[in-house]
Amino acid sequence: GFNHINDIVQDPANVNLLWVAGFHGLYLFNKAEKQFTKFTYPGTGSVADILITDLELQPGGLMWVGTWSKGMKCFNIKERKYVSRPIPLFADVVNDIKLVNDSTLYAACLSQGLVRYHIPSNTAENITPVMPPASQKQRSPAIQKISVTPDAGIFAGGNFYLFQQHPFYKRLEKNINLENNGADQLNGIVWDGSAKEYWFSTYVAIYNMDEKFVMRKRYP
Repeated sequence: GFNHINDIVQDPANVNLLWVAGFHGLYLFNKAEKQFTKFTYPGTGSVADILITDLELQPGGLMWVGTWSKGMKCFNIKERKYVSRPIPLFADVVNDIKLVNDSTLYAACLSQGLVRYHIPSNTAENITPVMPPASQKQRSPAIQKISVTPDAGIFAGGNFYLFQQHPFYKRLEKNINLENNGADQLNGIVWDGSAKEYWFSTYVAIYNMDEKFVMRKRYP
């Protein structure tokens, strides 16, 4: 029915177990037994649970859970329960979460942009790049997706623009204008080291660029 699946994460300790993010909460699916187990968020009903947008697993057993309207939550997959950690409510809607290193998460947020979350100190900082004057018609700092690419750094894609944070630099810079009637929003990006080129996808096309971000071709 309406219980759409937004993300699936393989359990690191058991190949038969999959953690599943659904519109009605968090599930564990056993591939061998073909059975679902639901883990209801504390304080919610058995059916009207939180809507989960994304899952990001941290080595050690903590899984970070992005939600629609409830911010970011934390779940311990070993203890099979939500962690009672007072995570700052830096955004109501968390579209995507990526573990950048053992202490830092990046969160793509619907209306608050890009947030860096420091796990040990439980603190959050908004690091959204300043939008250029030419993009005044796009007022929302919405970030849809984060992609961590080996050798090429971190990419954050939102409405109209793609931002890159290279390992050698400490700030995000605007690289590519994706403006196409307001429809292009980054879904994912990969770096082809042998060909020295990037491939990235949006809602309406796939793009190919060279290593200097010169656009080669757009595949609608």
